[in-house]
Amino acid sequence: MSKKLNFVLKSKRSQVQILAGLLMITAALMLGWQSLAQAYGDTGNPDTDRFSSSVQFGVSDLDLFGKRLSMTPHLPLQSLSVNQLKPGSGPVVPVRLRIPALNIDTSVEQVGMRNNVMDVPSNVWDAGWLNSNPRPGDTGNAVLDGHKDTVKGGAIFWSLPNLKPGDKVYVSDINGYELAFEVTEVASYPLDQAPLERIFGASSEKHLNLISCDGTFVHSEHTYDRRVVVYTRLLEHN
Repeated sequence: MSKKLNFVLKSKRSQVQILAGLLMITAALMLGWQSLAQAYGDTGNPDTDRFSSSVQFGVSDLDLFGKRLSMTPHLPLQSLSVNQLKPGSGPVVPVRLRIPALNIDTSVEQVGMRNNVMDVPSNVWDAGWLNSNPRPGDTGNAVLDGHKDTVKGGAIFWSLPNLKPGDKVYVSDINGYELAFEVTEVASYPLDQAPLERIFGASSEKHLNLISCDGTFVHSEHTYDRRVVVYTRLLEHN
């Protein structure tokens, strides 16, 4: 065999080995990406303890919520470090919600009523404050809601039922004034038996109630059959 032919064969063999190596690396990366996707879902948010949604395929967010939802995680509108936050001395218009026990640190949207029920946030990673009710820190029941999941997977309040009495919930305003609340009770109710007066009605105390879906997804109704409510009270001294 001539030296020239031997060189050509060796070169081609090296090219094949390089190509094979690249294919192996690509395959490994793809398997790694698939593992991450399976663990974290397509949002890439590893702090949410969930793997799949109970919501049926073939149904849109427009069908479920009356509007399209954003799936993109983002920093809170007010994103001061925790040690830069200042204890609030009065009611706040909430723009940020922190629940350390659930690794939640997210934005709060203002929502109103839609078809005689509390509307939901437009981003699945946000909470929503019912702006027709008291502000957190006011006398009465301030209410925040959030999505359990959507047609794409889990959302911000997926793990809300895991809260326990004594856990802390924090809300702060655009200037970084923060109020602390303590969980007093976590309850799950059939959809048609939720105590609306207790959740939304008048109160002589300063409460913040968190609400989300719970139970089993009822495909024919396009909703869950239960609601979970986390009741909290204001800690006057943060």
